[in-house]
Amino acid sequence: MTNVISLFKRSFGYIFKDPVNLVFTLIPVTLGIVIYSYGFYHLYDFVMGWLKGYLEGMASSDSWWMGPVLFLIKVILTILCFFLVNWTFVLIVSAIASPFNDLISERIEKKIKGIKLDGIGSNFSKLFSRMFFTIFNELKKILFIGLLTLLALIFGYVPILTPFAFALTFLLVSIQFVDYTWARHNLPFRSCVSDVTKNIWHYLTAGALYFFFINIPLINLFIPALATAHYTQFYNKN
Repeated sequence: MTNVISLFKRSFGYIFKDPVNLVFTLIPVTLGIVIYSYGFYHLYDFVMGWLKGYLEGMASSDSWWMGPVLFLIKVILTILCFFLVNWTFVLIVSAIASPFNDLISERIEKKIKGIKLDGIGSNFSKLFSRMFFTIFNELKKILFIGLLTLLALIFGYVPILTPFAFALTFLLVSIQFVDYTWARHNLPFRSCVSDVTKNIWHYLTAGALYFFFINIPLINLFIPALATAHYTQFYNKN
């Protein structure tokens, strides 16, 4: 656990002390906020407008209960929307951030190895040239993670398998971010599995740490970049 905390602390330096990495972190966060704010605002208005019309159609003009019921529904919807936004926001930001996280991971690896870093212009050129490959790889990863998530949910409904569901969830978090390094080194599936089994304790504890932070609003905006920095350090260290 000490090693996990140490790498987590160092990740802040790699992100916030490198202007290029900081720019690559803030771009997807800003885009995600704009997209989600706009989408959430209109979706909430649409749902509430539909519900109000539906209730008014059911109630008579002098129905005293419509106001309190509508207020209660608003409260419930607001709470549900908060958790839904919090859960899906990181997924959306991670998808948008995937090409940027790939470059962040590459820059950190170069810095660890003492290789000269490219300027922001060269990095943006590389970003556009590799964008389609990175997004395609991200889609494959999402499909794979989706299947494992389904398995974790099934385990969660069986009390004796609940610990395995948590363990699988923590591993999924780790796989999501170490995959940037795996893909850059063209690791075959067998080598990826070998990496996880050899470092299972670290991937479980680090995955638990980032799973905790992913569920904290505002802090979770920066978790994709910090986690990418963490696992890039760990892979190169080992």
